[in-house]
Amino acid sequence: SYIHNNATKYLVQDFGSVETTTLHTKLTDIVSRSEYIASKRSVRLETYLIIPDFLLDQLRAEAAGALSFEPLYSRFPHVSVESLEKLSVDCHDARGHVSTDSVLNCAINTIAGFSLSLVNVTTGPAVTKGPAVNMQQAAST
Repeated sequence: SYIHNNATKYLVQDFGSVETTTLHTKLTDIVSRSEYIASKRSVRLETYLIIPDFLLDQLRAEAAGALSFEPLYSRFPHVSVESLEKLSVDCHDARGHVSTDSVLNCAINTIAGFSLSLVNVTTGPAVTKGPAVNMQQAAST
């Protein structure tokens, strides 16, 4: 067993082959709720995500700053057969041309995508954190 603190509790959720848009929505809900609970109860809560690197790149683009992903661990090689069709292989340069450099960059990026990463997920810089507003009180003023 790798858990040295038996008092630590884990809630594991398997999102398997969900689309990155769905994963982004679910992660936003989980992270927001855990940060709220942590602040109210003065406890430490973390949200960890284990994901193939090429999907993490897509999730980062989807999150657009709403979530932050702190890399904790990466393992190479890892082939995620269930999401292999989501691997984006684009060997064009910025002008849309194929060149020796663009093919080399494509190969390097594709190979690097075959890693499995563990990241800590938090709300990102695009999220404004402030006091909760009671919507009924706000509407009556």
